[in-house]
Amino acid sequence: MIKCQIQGYIYIELGKFDLSNPKDHWLMYFTEPNAFDRCLTQEERDRYNEVYEAMEELKTKNFTPEQLLGYELYIDGVRQYVTTMDLVRQEGIQEGLDKGKEEGLQEGLSTSLQIIEALKKQEETPEDIALRFNTNIEIVLRLQSLI
Repeated sequence: MIKCQIQGYIYIELGKFDLSNPKDHWLMYFTEPNAFDRCLTQEERDRYNEVYEAMEELKTKNFTPEQLLGYELYIDGVRQYVTTMDLVRQEGIQEGLDKGKEEGLQEGLSTSLQIIEALKKQEETPEDIALRFNTNIEIVLRLQSLI
């Protein structure tokens, strides 16, 4: 068995970081995470969110127990807010749908009564009535058969 020992260090010099390249964002994060935070705009943080999340995770590793508790309470509050807003949004959508259905039924009933009155007068053809009320001719003919 041959043992080979290599002593010394091998240095690899990297070029300047190109912040338009996602790989360079990670390299910058690994070499200087604190500098990474200072040189990013909000738009870049949004674009490279996973790197920024890793940076936030690194910050929390150095928290004291009190800071960690405060951070966890803050995150819980954010999660509660997001959940509440999602629930309220869903309720608002459902309320809008229900109100829209009710208004649609009222409008449909009103239009149907107006079509029936126009059909009773017999001054217009069913096609003209359908055109005037912006409705399908089949609906006008069905209403005519009910008279």
